Amino acid sequence: MRERINAEGILLRMERIRQRKEQKEICTGICAVSTLSKIETGKQKADPFILEKLYRELGIHYISDESTVAMLREKVDKFYEQFSYQREQQIFRELKSKKEILWHSPLAADWMVICALMEEGEEWIPVLEACRDFLTRRQRGWYLLALSERMGQEGVENGREAAAILQNSISLVQLVHVLYTAGEYRLVLETADRAAMAALEEGNLWTLAESHNMKGTVYACFNMEEMMLKEYKIAANLLEESRWGEHLRNIYYNIGATYLGIGRYGEAEEYLKKAVPGDGSGLGGYMLHHKLALLWARTGKSDKAWEQVAVMEAWPCKSEMESRILQVTKMELEKRMGEDIFLEQLEQLMEYFHKRKMFGYMMFFHSLLQEQYKNRRMYRKAFLLEKRFSDIQRKTTF
Repeated sequence: MRERINAEGILLRMERIRQRKEQKEICTGICAVSTLSKIETGKQKADPFILEKLYRELGIHYISDESTVAMLREKVDKFYEQFSYQREQQIFRELKSKKEILWHSPLAADWMVICALMEEGEEWIPVLEACRDFLTRRQRGWYLLALSERMGQEGVENGREAAAILQNSISLVQLVHVLYTAGEYRLVLETADRAAMAALEEGNLWTLAESHNMKGTVYACFNMEEMMLKEYKIAANLLEESRWGEHLRNIYYNIGATYLGIGRYGEAEEYLKKAVPGDGSGLGGYMLHHKLALLWARTGKSDKAWEQVAVMEAWPCKSEMESRILQVTKMELEKRMGEDIFLEQLEQLMEYFHKRKMFGYMMFFHSLLQEQYKNRRMYRKAFLLEKRFSDIQRKTTF
């Protein structure tokens, strides 16, 4: 990987790949395929006359005006800074208005990386992937950070490499997120501590709050109330009166869901109500509707519970997980918990979570499943359920 690359060459490579053209398709009558390959990979500086013909073949109107490029480069640098601090992205809108110029400039690779970070179209990912080895170190770091959001071990590896390259708190927080998705809770706690230290050095309020939030989320997964509340309250205090109201509501949701799962309905109601957006729009997401439905059902307010279920049923494009949760929730509201089908659906839901290492969801439904086993005198299954959670906690946290 080169720290400095031939910007003209990588622009050729990216546009050719974007148009799904082979090298020989665009260089016939202009230069040899081997020459184009060397230009694209920065091994040979292109003759201006040949470069102009290659650009024309791909419809590129190259922008080389120094003042224009300098102005755009300043905005690109500003974008990365604002993204690091999760600030309002006015600069992205400014860059987007110049996207045609950016795409035909030495900053084309940066523009594609920025689009990947802002989730502006998945079509950029395969192009960037094909050019990964020819990106600058900074471009590669930010690209890997965007790529790390994908689930699985590959996401963890990308997150680790991004953090090693960028060495900032936003990359460490993203690594925390992918480790959490992978069920590596012990590493979540360790990496969150590193992210918090980096955030303090940078003066980055958002990543500092998110570091504590994720530690609280790990403790919530195992109903470790005291430690959960300690971390969540630090995060909430940091975000109070900030522009990140949605993140603050997520913290309140997590606290409320934990209390609901352990049957402390007064505290659950207090925090779940705080999770509802001030204008009431959408109520903050599918899972908040789910928790409110259970809260009202378990406190004898069935009409309010069914109102929440109606919203869940009408929810567009439900995932498999959401559909499974809806089915179990409806059966609980219909008081069908004594039926074998309810236990079957609940066990299947638990296995769905376990297969995907969604241990927080498993913990929430743990008490309900344990109650079903005990009511049916399935004591061996109850014992194995507790052993499973004990094994998970030992392997992933301490």
